[in-house]
Amino acid sequence: MAEKKRKKVDPTKVSFDPLEMQVSEIDPKWNAEKLMAQDGLFLLGPVCKKLGVEIAMVRKKYKERLAEGGDPWDEMGITKVLSVWMVRMVRFAPYFKKEKSYKIQRVDPEWDGNELMTKKGLFFLTDVCEKIPFTPHQFRHQVRTNPNAEKDYGVWWDDELRHYIVRMEKFSKWIIDLWQNHQYGFE
Repeated sequence: MAEKKRKKVDPTKVSFDPLEMQVSEIDPKWNAEKLMAQDGLFLLGPVCKKLGVEIAMVRKKYKERLAEGGDPWDEMGITKVLSVWMVRMVRFAPYFKKEKSYKIQRVDPEWDGNELMTKKGLFFLTDVCEKIPFTPHQFRHQVRTNPNAEKDYGVWWDDELRHYIVRMEKFSKWIIDLWQNHQYGFE
């Protein structure tokens, strides 16, 4: 892992930003927008849970920024100090809103395939296939053989994310029709 570049600091002039003096708790009543409107420092785990993103994905982005010579604290609002991951929300919120990979939702482990088909938004194909009677391989084949797979099926390969993505609104209609009516089938 790339080492973070150390800034030369005069220890007699070090001061914490007033909003960084303590780690704030997330109010259970806050929704994602309310959380991102807060100032202050938060632990990464609870932030990811509230926002519905995988903590591993955020850590990966952090490590990528370090490897590219960037400063994740300034650019993303994320840092790791003494094995504790922290988020400065005033920096993290704008980054989170523009970062494409965070638009992908997690499949709730409590959902079954029927409930998943009623959801809206973007999901990873591999996560979706854990809840339905199809394999990712079947859909990857469809994507490779149909240049209009995103429009026709709601599933596509995303070069930037390096994953197959599902737009559930389109995908669920196709899957339900495929399963119930056997009209379209796999080509």
